[in-house]
Formats: sequence, structure tokens, C-alpha cells
Amino acid sequence: MYTLINEIIFILISLILSYSDFKTYHIPLIPLYLGIISYILISIIFYREIIVNHLIGMILMGVFFFLMRVLTKGGMGFGDIQYALYCGLISGVPYFIYASLISSIIGIIMYLVFYSKSKKIPLIPAMMLGTVFMIVIVS
Repeated sequence: MYTLINEIIFILISLILSYSDFKTYHIPLIPLYLGIISYILISIIFYREIIVNHLIGMILMGVFFFLMRVLTKGGMGFGDIQYALYCGLISGVPYFIYASLISSIIGIIMYLVFYSKSKKIPLIPAMMLGTVFMIVIVS
């Protein structure tokens, strides 16, 4: 039951962040941090053991996207990296790997189809879709 609550909160916050990313290429950090904090608190209250796997997934997915930022020389914003932390927290270990790969593939497709003339691409929607896809498969 608590995972469903966390997943609904994730989807609602992700929709807000995706809309903002589409419009301004910036995301509001308050809803993002509220989502992370609520996930951790709900998980601690209802089930303590599963949180460790999800915290590890959060750190590893954040590191993965940070390395992508470094390798692309700033091609990805810090908001995307912070959102990757939230996606990793939701996905957990080992599913964050699949969420990252699916998110990257969706991002590439979005770039090729919609944004080939522009250098900027909103990555939050791609990361949201990749993570939601993992939620649906794992659940």
C-alpha cells in the first residue's frame, strides 16, 4: 500500500516537473525535494528494510547522470541530475539501471523526432517515462 502512495506522489510531482521543464527548461526544486522526503518518511514508517535498496539506487542513478553531465560538458542541467536522484529512489537497486537506460533511449528518440533543430531537450519527461515504465513492469 505504501508503495502505491509513493508511486502516485512520484507521478504527480513528475507531471509538474515535466510541464515546467517543457516550458522553461528549469524545474522547481521544492516539489522535487518534497517528493524525496515524503518517499523516505513513508518508507521508514511502513517498511524499514526496503529503503536501503532504494537509497543505494538513488545514489547510483545520481552518479550515473552526473557522469553524463561531465562527459557531455554541461549538456545536462543540475535539475535533471537532482530529478535522477528521485527516479533512482523510486526505482531502487537493480531497477535504476533499467530506468536509466529506458530514460536515455526515450530521450534520444525525443531528440530525433521533436528537437533535432534545437540543442535543448527537456529530459525530465524522458526520465519520468523510463521510471514509470519500470514501476509498471516491477509492480
